[in-house]
Amino acid sequence: MPTWIHTAVVSKEELMAFLSRIKNTKWLSDIELIDAKMEFSEHLKETSSLVEHFKVMQSRASCHKIEDTLFSKLADDITHVTSWFFKSMPPLYLETTPLTDMRDHILSIVLARSSNGHQVLERNSIKGHVMTLIANDVGHHPALKLSHHISDLGFSSKFIRMFSSIEREISLCQVHKNEFQVEKDWKKAELVQKRKHVIQNIKNISKKLVEKYLGYLDKDFLRVSTVKHIIIAIESLHYSIQDETTYVNLISLKEQAETRLRVDICLKNFNLVSAIDNIVKLFHRYDLTVTRFLATQARSDDKSETFSIISIFASYEKETPFSPKIKAWGKVNKSLKTLPYVDHHDEFARLMVVNKGFTLNEEFLIRSIANWTHIFLTKQNPYYFSLDRVSKVLLRNSVYLKNIILYFRSRFDPRFKENREECIKNAIEGNEKIIDEARDDIDKSVFKEGMRFIKYILKTNYFLVSRTSLSFRIDPAILDKQFYKEIPYGI
Repeated sequence: MPTWIHTAVVSKEELMAFLSRIKNTKWLSDIELIDAKMEFSEHLKETSSLVEHFKVMQSRASCHKIEDTLFSKLADDITHVTSWFFKSMPPLYLETTPLTDMRDHILSIVLARSSNGHQVLERNSIKGHVMTLIANDVGHHPALKLSHHISDLGFSSKFIRMFSSIEREISLCQVHKNEFQVEKDWKKAELVQKRKHVIQNIKNISKKLVEKYLGYLDKDFLRVSTVKHIIIAIESLHYSIQDETTYVNLISLKEQAETRLRVDICLKNFNLVSAIDNIVKLFHRYDLTVTRFLATQARSDDKSETFSIISIFASYEKETPFSPKIKAWGKVNKSLKTLPYVDHHDEFARLMVVNKGFTLNEEFLIRSIANWTHIFLTKQNPYYFSLDRVSKVLLRNSVYLKNIILYFRSRFDPRFKENREECIKNAIEGNEKIIDEARDDIDKSVFKEGMRFIKYILKTNYFLVSRTSLSFRIDPAILDKQFYKEIPYGI
């Protein structure tokens, strides 16, 4: 049992409720024990003997002693975990989560031992509409693990919410997998009160529009969310619809050793699961520890447009307060605003993973290098230099990419403070060594063309603050006269 779970006593009724649920649970399916149809082999002898031993033990009277010992141990574990759980989970979770769900979550932590390991526990509801994920992370970044795990599962979701315990030992996430549905039954007392308070507290949007936007929101989100969250969702939705752009709003509060902040985001026509995965990675790269998020999908009446609405809570454990005035927020804000315009379902998106350390702008630059290299080398051989092949060659050589970015920045970055000539020399020599050591001629050609692309750039808008796309002015001397008989004035 982890040291951070403290001993306490729970009521007999609570304990009996848990034990009753355990006894009614089918512990292992047949396929989890052994596949009866599997052909016997030498490799299965040990497994088969264990199964046979298990069957013999079932037929003996001693099985009852094992059961008593098992339930006694589980009762002790439940007692410990329950006390820790109610002390450690944030108040909003305790307020908005049904007791039946809390029991499932506590039981999941106990049975799967997720609080002791590094695995992500998956547990589906009886109807399969809601998946609960529980993760523990020694580095206090379980949200990063959960968001990536949700993305890897490969399904879409219309409502996701995640809570971390107060000390960030675990994170618990509920993923709603059922189809998007609007709320049609507004006669329930709780919904009547929510609707009333939402309309009363939104002053800058007409009542008619507020009621219309309520029809854009998913019913599970409306039933679970607080009035404040619904108001934030409607205001961000209104902004994105009216201004045809991404909504981003930061609220931060400096507390002793850290800054606590909430960022509200609305992305138009962007997958909800992909948005969460990329935003959590982005926050982590700028030392923001995500502690909680609430994310839902909204949909217009005619189903032509969808909106990913996300409220994400994080902490910044540095002396400098995290506010709209600091440079880091400018980068985060810019990355959030451009998320809908970037393809996040290819290998280039992985460049933004923390251990690689590439920024969104650098990802764009590497995409440009890959496309240029593909276009101009296919003149030599369209099969050897496909975009997929070129991309893989570049992406599996992070040292080469670091050098080529240094080469580019040394030439064009107006804020570059180091010795430009020395950095250019180091970058070129570093990549020339990589080219010389490359065993594959295709790899050599890709590396050489990437360096030529940077070498022949005359000017770029890469370092301008206000731009909507990347642009490069290329020296026409780069063109191979074998394929281009007439040299243009500019590229």
